[in-house]
Amino acid sequence: MSKISPSKIGLWYDVGDFVYYRSVSKTTLFETKQAYKQRDKKMRQIQFLILIAFLILVSSSTGACQSSVIDSIAQSHIDGNVPEQKDFDNFLKRDLAAYFKNVVGKDVIVEYELLRNAPTQSGVAFPKFYLWIKVKEKDNLIEEGAVRVAAIDKKRFEITNYLKRLDIETDIDQVYKVFPKPVGDKIKEKIGK
Repeated sequence: MSKISPSKIGLWYDVGDFVYYRSVSKTTLFETKQAYKQRDKKMRQIQFLILIAFLILVSSSTGACQSSVIDSIAQSHIDGNVPEQKDFDNFLKRDLAAYFKNVVGKDVIVEYELLRNAPTQSGVAFPKFYLWIKVKEKDNLIEEGAVRVAAIDKKRFEITNYLKRLDIETDIDQVYKVFPKPVGDKIKEKIGK
């Protein structure tokens, strides 16, 4: 007779074709070795499934916590940099006009259309907005294209990228190097491709 697996409340003993369990309370359970192995295998499977369920639960709750922390950090960058709604349009038009005055060398009016209604926040960078712009002198269209701007300190916008319509028509792939795919697809629609 040999011990199979000790436990705190009893022992399994191997006796020929059978095993039996003797507990502290002197209860005895006899079963075949095959039944013992099947029961032991099922117990291990149950323990494994419980462990997997526990790990999934822990990882999903940790992921949710990390996600909410990241979301709150992103929102704090947006809140700290995007101008108030009452100032947004004036600041954006002012900064676009100043930028394009330097590009074309004369006073211009810039009309814009947001290609995404909300800012895009990546890490700790300034929040970005994506625009389709038309640069005009009086009523004459000088140029148009796609612009990415960063909102800074609730006071100004900085143009980080500008792609002219003509350049986009020549090489549409450059759009996807600067703009997220959904925005790039809208730009593609703007030029009729």
